[in-house]
Amino acid sequence: PYPTGFFNGSGTVAGATFNISALFSNTTTVLEDMNVTVPGLPLIQIEQLPYTMIGTRLNITDFSKVPSEFRSFIKIAEIDYYSGNQTIVFSIPGVVSVKLTHPHSSRRLKR
Repeated sequence: PYPTGFFNGSGTVAGATFNISALFSNTTTVLEDMNVTVPGLPLIQIEQLPYTMIGTRLNITDFSKVPSEFRSFIKIAEIDYYSGNQTIVFSIPGVVSVKLTHPHSSRRLKR
């Protein structure tokens, strides 16, 4: 199984709290939209990232849509999907780890 729909979560790095939201395709293995919001910094938005699944790990297969200033971070990021509890763990080893979950239905992103 692969993730579908909207996930979000937040974390702290170097004393700053940030939010991550991710929208996964319901029909293909594509991360349609990922936004990282850090107070005081411009929104980081990444769209249309294809991936494959190996076990729980999402392996991004094309980094061309990732802004060049963030590409090195995304390339070392580990993204794991746990279908049993519908969570995604996004981590950059030694830097940050964030658990993303499906929000309550009233807070989901509407298309």
